[in-house]
Amino acid sequence: MAISPCEHGLAEAKMAQTLVNTVDGRIFVYFENPPKKGDWIFFLHGYPDSHETFSYQYDYLKGKYGLLAIDLPGVGQSEPPSSRAGYHIENLLPRLNQVISAIAGEETKLHFVGHDWGAMILWVYICHPLFSKRVKSFTAISGPHPAMARQNLIDKLGSLEPTKMAEAIRQTLMSGYIFFFQTPFLPEFVWEAAPSFVWKNTLRRGGLPSYDPMYELPEEKIKAQAIQPINLYRELLQGMPVDLPRRIELPVQLIIPNHDFAISPQIYDNVTNFVTYLTVQSLEANHWVHRERPDAVNRFLESFIAKNN
Repeated sequence: MAISPCEHGLAEAKMAQTLVNTVDGRIFVYFENPPKKGDWIFFLHGYPDSHETFSYQYDYLKGKYGLLAIDLPGVGQSEPPSSRAGYHIENLLPRLNQVISAIAGEETKLHFVGHDWGAMILWVYICHPLFSKRVKSFTAISGPHPAMARQNLIDKLGSLEPTKMAEAIRQTLMSGYIFFFQTPFLPEFVWEAAPSFVWKNTLRRGGLPSYDPMYELPEEKIKAQAIQPINLYRELLQGMPVDLPRRIELPVQLIIPNHDFAISPQIYDNVTNFVTYLTVQSLEANHWVHRERPDAVNRFLESFIAKNN
């Protein structure tokens, strides 16, 4: 496994990078070894991001923990799956676990942090009987468990209570882009035709401050992050549904931005039905809360991870 030093494009932190072979192609990995054995945090980004989305968190936690992040399949140097089904959450989990084992070791337990799609994927990872034993704690930022969110909407629509039904309808309307992503070719065409416009508009709607360097990504890099992973959304609705979990006994922290343009805070209303040890943090922020309010998010992460280390 060839490792070379790399300076993060959006952060001061200097970390290493490598490519790890997995069951369905190579995955790009960005990491720094822990100051003492076993203290690892695994970060997983959302859509249409890359590992760079957590640059403020790397800067803050560097030297305190081992840091491990990847680019999802089809993003940057990470190879896309051999078929669209490789973007189904269940099929992504073995690739994640192979990366973790290659860098942190076969038996090491880690703290997991996910944003957006990264949070959705890691929700399923921490519930999996084979992979949950690797988890010390999990922090979900702007991302619900897909099956819990689905059940939340079904229950509210079936309640016949006007307030709950309105919450479900509002979330469905907020998720309209998911239905657009189900169409063949058109989403890819939009990203190809106007990558900078779509990228910057998405970031603005998500509350990213105007000074954030993410706005300045070159068009080729934007397309490398945004086009292939559209299939995450197609597999979410067109693939086999993700099952509801049994009771989750691992420590879970939710960081919920109250003004998320894509995910309403009410989508998490049923999480206590599934999670025993739950910590909820709410912030006056939008979808990219970890970049809009990095100081607060960093404090939440550090405190929660130290408590459950």
